[in-house]
Amino acid sequence: MELAEMAELLFNHRGIIAFYTCITVYLYGDLAIYAVAVPKSLREIICPRPSADAVVWECSDKFNSSDLYRLFVVLFGLLLGPFTFGHVHKTRTLQLVSTVIRHASFGLMIVLAIIGISRGHGRSVADVVSYEKPANIATFFGVCIYSFMCHHSVPGLVAPITDKSKVGMVLASAFMAVLSVYFVLCASATFRFQPEDIEDVYTLNFKNYPVQAFGYFLSLFPVFTLSASFPLICITLRENIRYLASSMNESAPLGDATPSRGLYGFLETNMYALVALLPPLVVAFFTEDVSMLVGFTGAYAGLGIQVGVALNLWLCVFSQGNTYSQLRDVLVCFVAVAVDRPYVPRFLSAPSPGVGVEADASDGSGRHASRYSGSTRQQEPLCESIRAPGVALFGASVLGGLGRADHDHAWHALKP
Repeated sequence: MELAEMAELLFNHRGIIAFYTCITVYLYGDLAIYAVAVPKSLREIICPRPSADAVVWECSDKFNSSDLYRLFVVLFGLLLGPFTFGHVHKTRTLQLVSTVIRHASFGLMIVLAIIGISRGHGRSVADVVSYEKPANIATFFGVCIYSFMCHHSVPGLVAPITDKSKVGMVLASAFMAVLSVYFVLCASATFRFQPEDIEDVYTLNFKNYPVQAFGYFLSLFPVFTLSASFPLICITLRENIRYLASSMNESAPLGDATPSRGLYGFLETNMYALVALLPPLVVAFFTEDVSMLVGFTGAYAGLGIQVGVALNLWLCVFSQGNTYSQLRDVLVCFVAVAVDRPYVPRFLSAPSPGVGVEADASDGSGRHASRYSGSTRQQEPLCESIRAPGVALFGASVLGGLGRADHDHAWHALKP
């Protein structure tokens, strides 16, 4: 939602449409990955793969592995799909449980891989260095981009920080921690398993571990964590599709995507929910290649968000004649609003996380007070025009990178 507020503030009509299109494609890819990873993990537990090179194998007299996978895709959609038509938000308890499970799983995978290496079951340095497969380079970059798609979470780190001069240090520490975990995880996997033995859902490499409790825990890790996030992302995508559809009409004010009321509003919401839910399930029904989906999502939509959107936001700021110090003030405004003005979702009946869809905090009607009339931006003070919390993307990194003592001075001067 923070990126969307910046896009609305700086982009023209076509730019905003392009931005929301990129976000929508990314969320579709995210959901498709989830819809594949969960059924595939369940299939591997109930009907284990007999050998690493097996593509389709028999599970029973009535089902083979492919049939069982598709059955789980259907059940996954039937069990979690209905939440897309309602309003779900992530609670603090759910966040805490999910965080504990994620940290435990990552730590356990690293420890088990290192134990295997220490027992002589790994690969030599010469074997690792000599391995090459140029065909996987494109997927490699896509996976790297997808793995570091955490810019939308940056404001969650920035807003609670009272002393904004420490933003750079906090963000640098967070990104270094993430990079360190990824590096250790990838290095331990590389030296522990042969390239052809590494599953696209890495947790499945431990399903046959001698301690069965560890094997089941890691195999079910994607089932618990991804299933909990799937409805939230579906609702996010639903509201962003609604917003994108309303933005396609040039005669309508941008941002006026308030859900309709009555029977028409009910049908409209359900239609957008189906548009958000069905395509990922259809993709999952016909493919179980997680690495391909991750590579595609990261290489296209992920790259567009990380580089394309960031670069264009910078260009828009500087094309208006802003100096570097003025840009700093713009970013401080975003931080000021982030702390001093808690946001209220635009769709008040659905307080779920949206990428760019939230209500104007200054009125309680739930309608978004548009800052645009056609393609003409209304003239109003910058800090007054920002409705959402946000440094996000380039904002957080630049503000932290300035590293000047006058951040606090500007910060306190901007507080109402």
